[in-house]
Amino acid sequence: MSVKCGRTLICAGAAILAATILVAPVQSQTVLPDNLGRGLTRLVQLDRANPAATRTSLKPFLTDRSGIRPLVNVRLDGKVSLDRLVTGLKRSGMEVTAVTRFDRGVIEGYLELGKVARVAQLPGVQSVLAVHRPVTNIGATTSQAVRVQQADDAQALGFDGSGIKIGVLSDSYASVTASPNAADDVATGDLPSDVVVLSDLAEGAGSDEGRAMLQLIYDVAPGSTLGFATAFSGLVDFANNIVALHDPAQFGAQITVDDIIYFSEPIFSDGIIAQAVDQVAAGGGAHFSSAGNQADQAYEATYSPVPVSDALKLVSSGQQNLSLIRALSTLRAVSFHDFDPGSGVDISQRFTVLPGGSTTITFQWDEPFGQGLVATDYNLLVFTADGFYLGVLSGLDRNVRTDEALEIVSLTPGNYQLVLAKANTGPANLLKYIYFTFPNGVEGEYLPGAPSTYGHSAARGGQSVAATFYVTPDVPEIFTSLGPTTIYFDRQGNRLAAPEVRQVPQITAVDNTNTTFFGSVDIEGDGFLNFPGTSAAAPHAAAIGALVLQAAGSPATFNPTDLHTALQNTAVDVPFDTDPDFSKVVVGPLTVSTKGDGSNSSSQDPNFFTITLDPSAVGERVVQVVIDLSTAGLGLVFDTSSLEEGGFPFTLGTLRGVTADQVDWELNDSSTLLTLTFDSDSFGPGDSVSFGIDWDVAASENGGNDADLLAGATVSAMGRSGAAGSGVFVNTSSSGFDPLTGFGLVNALGAVNAVP
Repeated sequence: MSVKCGRTLICAGAAILAATILVAPVQSQTVLPDNLGRGLTRLVQLDRANPAATRTSLKPFLTDRSGIRPLVNVRLDGKVSLDRLVTGLKRSGMEVTAVTRFDRGVIEGYLELGKVARVAQLPGVQSVLAVHRPVTNIGATTSQAVRVQQADDAQALGFDGSGIKIGVLSDSYASVTASPNAADDVATGDLPSDVVVLSDLAEGAGSDEGRAMLQLIYDVAPGSTLGFATAFSGLVDFANNIVALHDPAQFGAQITVDDIIYFSEPIFSDGIIAQAVDQVAAGGGAHFSSAGNQADQAYEATYSPVPVSDALKLVSSGQQNLSLIRALSTLRAVSFHDFDPGSGVDISQRFTVLPGGSTTITFQWDEPFGQGLVATDYNLLVFTADGFYLGVLSGLDRNVRTDEALEIVSLTPGNYQLVLAKANTGPANLLKYIYFTFPNGVEGEYLPGAPSTYGHSAARGGQSVAATFYVTPDVPEIFTSLGPTTIYFDRQGNRLAAPEVRQVPQITAVDNTNTTFFGSVDIEGDGFLNFPGTSAAAPHAAAIGALVLQAAGSPATFNPTDLHTALQNTAVDVPFDTDPDFSKVVVGPLTVSTKGDGSNSSSQDPNFFTITLDPSAVGERVVQVVIDLSTAGLGLVFDTSSLEEGGFPFTLGTLRGVTADQVDWELNDSSTLLTLTFDSDSFGPGDSVSFGIDWDVAASENGGNDADLLAGATVSAMGRSGAAGSGVFVNTSSSGFDPLTGFGLVNALGAVNAVP
């Protein structure tokens, strides 16, 4: 793999000083250093114990094509020059693939596990860190965004992106060989024949999500010139590729867009990828990034210490079931975090990973990465629900040595307890973790939700893009990540006098639009798969940006700030739901309320719907309630199939004043109309009936059970007196900038017309 070059991202090769060879001490082959991080310690231990099992252990990490050499980041301590250290690393067996001077210097490359200990002890090496596989923000055809975001109207005015170059960064462009592949897309006119590819993954190594993003861009800005570079070859190479795509000598993009996040990107400061975004912005280039698909899947708190002695008393008294003594025999701890925000004390957080998925947690605290300033060591300990310590799953890096305020933990389905342990007396006290679920969610206590947009998506010089379903563009996708992002340090690691609150995401674009091949569901039944997630929203926004730059006449005089302003000021407001996961309808004295977030637990909640008759309705009795999903406009249907089949039959929950034998129900043939009938003397003032039943988007057979999506569905009710009425489900919302969709849905026509 070639090493990319940029103004501050240098090439390792011709300028290296070969006079000095760095040599590690011999004992590094037998003693495991403590400056290994991001799971690398465990990988080396496993490789020493059972080399044959190494390939399986490496699956969560980026590796070379052999699958046995992990990609690593070598952080510099500033005592040896970058060029000299590159020479030493190569002599020690590392295949260097990319380098950067950001963060005192980071060298990226492939390294055999058997050589890690030796490399970790080279002079000038601060730490050696494994690189986890990044995630994309996913959730003959034309994207529906062309119509919904009025790109067709802008095209009718002559703005099609001509003269503008757009670069995409994702996993791959032409890694997939099965049809429809990249050549097929060119043949059908879904892509141009002149896409410039700077770097790509090997055949079969990627999903070609980048090609799907390029299809969406080509629909909105068919006159633009398109380029691609992979973001799946490590953090350093990703940062370099952003710069390379903007480099006139390599592609010369005016706009780039990505849909990638690395777990190890800093939460509280700007990492190397964010710094690359700011570098190209300073040079006049615009960068768009997906906000993320983590909704509010985050935990944030100020550290509340419980001394070890007090924690052991909680265990001995039976208030905690944790095997703390066993854990403390293998790790350092001075205190544990109290999760209970009230007067109680609870040092564990119950955390369930639902069946069929997995979860990766990135846990960080307020200290800067890569500046030699990490002084606090936290560990993320994992226990079973029964209290057994799972050291092999816990995050136990020596953070002062790795120079990263970071622990990464991955969990498979099951019931766990999470414990945050402080291993030294360092000063950092602001804690945060964000959890990524694939594909199902998690359940847990002490999870009120917190902002989850972070990393380079929150770079000062870029634009973070949220998502809304093209069918309902005034309703944010339930997964789109929440902002804002708060930055506490400058690039040199100095704590800011006042934290910088970055209002991200700034804009929104549509997702779940058509591509020729990418996605898992054909929502419309038109023969084309729909591409979900902020991964699809970001390229739509970037493509509209190209139309605006064309309208400006000269991208050189219309800088990224001008472009951002045009998109933000003309965006269509997306109402911000002030009562998320809740909707209700009032029909006279009758109220039907719903509560659910679209998760599996919501789909199986017997109290999702609640019907209540106001106590003031003296003498009245409810005899019938009808819920009609067809008016919601999403193609919603009820699903009474079994849990094993992915549904949830009609199930009564909490009943007040009514018994189960006094309630009957039926569905119409199309499963859009649910009719409940009650004995005429049963359902009186002050009474209520709660029930659950699965409901889905018909085309996909999933995607329902979020109370907000019921907006527009109709409820009709009839009383024993003959009184009848109807109403529709509504959400309570506010307007203006909000932390979920920013300034609103990007509008191509409005934006091009706003150009002076």
